[in-house]
Amino acid sequence: MAVRNFWIEADIDGRKTELKGGPANKQGGLSCTIYQRDEGRIEVAFKIKCWEANGGLFTGIYDREGNIIGDFITER
Repeated sequence: MAVRNFWIEADIDGRKTELKGGPANKQGGLSCTIYQRDEGRIEVAFKIKCWEANGGLFTGIYDREGNIIGDFITER
């Protein structure tokens, strides 16, 4: 599999194919927001943000208030 700095794959019930892909260039990043219903309201459950800076690759997982709850850092 050819993987760029970041790559995402998602299986969604009812879809025939996976959603998958990554940024177009090596400076690119990606973000994903997962929403969930709460008594009829739509709430942010989590956000995942991936970015490149100075040769480092950073992935952060954020809760609905924007607090970082997990990270993963590597060199390109």
